[in-house]
Order: sequence, then structure tokens, then C-alpha cells
Amino acid sequence: MNHFVTVVGTSGDPEDDYIVLSIDCVECGMPMTFATSKSHYIAWLEGGHAHDVFTDLPDDLREMFVTGVCYLCRAQDEEFRRTKSEAYTL
Repeated sequence: MNHFVTVVGTSGDPEDDYIVLSIDCVECGMPMTFATSKSHYIAWLEGGHAHDVFTDLPDDLREMFVTGVCYLCRAQDEEFRRTKSEAYTL
């Protein structure tokens, strides 16, 4: 799945390997802005899987590269599914 990822800044130091990215959640539109390794970002652009290349990011941010959905929307969806399945077991 392709998501709109914006490069919003770099350190300006050629020795620094970090870049600032922003991804908008496809469900709520909330931007998630974070720093990651330039080399990891390039590896992802070249076809690497987010969970394999973004080793410097927590799981919830890596998941945004895969699904485009932020952790808040995923948590709400999981709670809704859990509540709905509990209602059917009554």
C-alpha cells in the first residue's frame, strides 16, 4: 500500500543520517511526524518492507507505513471489534 509520506526536514549536517517525515493517517487525517534514518527511508523507497527496514522506529510507526492507519484509529477499531464480538457471545 502506498501512502503519502512528506519529507519535512533534515538535520543539515551531512554526518547526521536522520530525516524528518510526516505521514497523514488515511482514516482520521492526523499527521504523524517523526525522525528516522535516511538510509532506512531509502531502503523502504527501494522496496524494503517497513517492518524490516525501519528498525529505529516503534511498531506503531512502522505499521503506518504498511496500513496508513495511526495507532489511535487502530486502537479504536480493535476496541470496536472486541466490543462487537462480545455482544454476539451474550
